[in-house]
Amino acid sequence: MELPAAQALQPPTTMVAAGCTPPLDVVACGVYDRMGMPQRIKRVGPIGAAALLLCAAAPLRAATVEPALSARLRRIETAFRGGDAGSLRPAFTANTKVRVDLKDVMEGPGSYGPSQLEVIFGRIFDENRTRQFSFRDEDVTVSGPGIAFARGRWVRRSGRGGAEATDTVTFTLRQESGDWRIHEIRSSR
Repeated sequence: MELPAAQALQPPTTMVAAGCTPPLDVVACGVYDRMGMPQRIKRVGPIGAAALLLCAAAPLRAATVEPALSARLRRIETAFRGGDAGSLRPAFTANTKVRVDLKDVMEGPGSYGPSQLEVIFGRIFDENRTRQFSFRDEDVTVSGPGIAFARGRWVRRSGRGGAEATDTVTFTLRQESGDWRIHEIRSSR
């Protein structure tokens, strides 16, 4: 059933009664009127400007991550894969203690200096064989100048022939003297 042209262009009565204008112009049968578009663009202007600002303020993704951060993350991956606590030590900040909360491999959360962490990760790597550790580019976020968060997937096997476990390990890194240092490590399942 086709509505007469005059009726097809009328907004629904409930919207008119409520004092609302329809959010979408619909023409049952006719030609799209592109000349009416500039008025709609003016109406959307402030909203569009706000949306643009929100997009510009959104965290930067790995596609724009600087080479120094990318290199640091590759060195962390290599240390975990190789079970090499010694090569992980230079990644820790020397300015403050690093907060670490790794479920199922530590007794609880704690804050440690770089040499303490080398010993702790040496024990963790001795007790857990890393089968896979990687950061995906889309899981790296630079949230502000000099602050980054990177989520890695850690697949490990505890002890000899123990059960395999998969954890998501989140690293908080801060830029110090042109390089990126780990300030926090925490895991979740």
